[in-house]
Amino acid sequence: MCLLFFQLKDKLDSPNDFKVILISVRDEFMARPTSPLTRWPESDIIGAQDLEPGREGGTWLAVNSKNGRIGILLNIKEAKHDLNPHAMGRGKIVTDFLNGNNSDEYLQSLATNVSNYNGFTFVGIDSKSCSASYVNSFTKPHIVKLQPGIYGFGNADDPSKPWKKVDYGRDKFAKIVTELSSTDCKDKLIERLFSLVSDDTKLPHDERLWRQAYDWTEEQLEQLNALFVKIPSKEYGSRTWSIILIDGQGNGNVIERTRIPPIDCSNNDITSEWKETSFSFKCSPN
Repeated sequence: MCLLFFQLKDKLDSPNDFKVILISVRDEFMARPTSPLTRWPESDIIGAQDLEPGREGGTWLAVNSKNGRIGILLNIKEAKHDLNPHAMGRGKIVTDFLNGNNSDEYLQSLATNVSNYNGFTFVGIDSKSCSASYVNSFTKPHIVKLQPGIYGFGNADDPSKPWKKVDYGRDKFAKIVTELSSTDCKDKLIERLFSLVSDDTKLPHDERLWRQAYDWTEEQLEQLNALFVKIPSKEYGSRTWSIILIDGQGNGNVIERTRIPPIDCSNNDITSEWKETSFSFKCSPN
């Protein structure tokens, strides 16, 4: 499971205000091989990469540091026996979007071909034009354009009806970005965002989550129903937190905190060290 919260702001009080404030959570099996955040060779892309055999080179989140375009992939929770084992890998959706010349044309093409993949929601953000859209493989129309504002996404099959933990996190995220909206308080903003996604509060029963993840045990569902996920019995949980900030002058930062091996899933807990990596970039503001 994954989470995404972001603010897209078109009317800035100062060039030092952030046009984009974004934080993403990647929940994954602890054993899945993954590279850390890096600048990709011979590319303008900054992001981590999946190293799973057969899925190498895909990613769940990345930014094109030249044009300020951002792509985020969230898989829709489906029971294992409902998945198509022959479906195309979803991780290349992000890179194809970032490398394309025309984001609208790519999203139209993706929407036409959603049946080639297992369930997903893809969010594409263009910081230069201050525009965003998402493509969801379950709902129609498949493409939904987003106005500047504050948004939250998770693994629900219908993004307009998110799981309760997405609503819970979005409300807290909105409070943070309302209070801390400029580069003058960037360090404090970053720490508040990381604190948000480390919240392990177990939320009340969520019928939509339970319905989608019906093949998980009751205990696992309760553990899943939080922003910070730890499910030791599945060796699964929150592995990577990623922040992207872009201000009104096109100055950008990507900051990642990710678990590093060894990751211990014994004693009904998941423990490891966390490593922080960051990159800065400059894209055209408009």
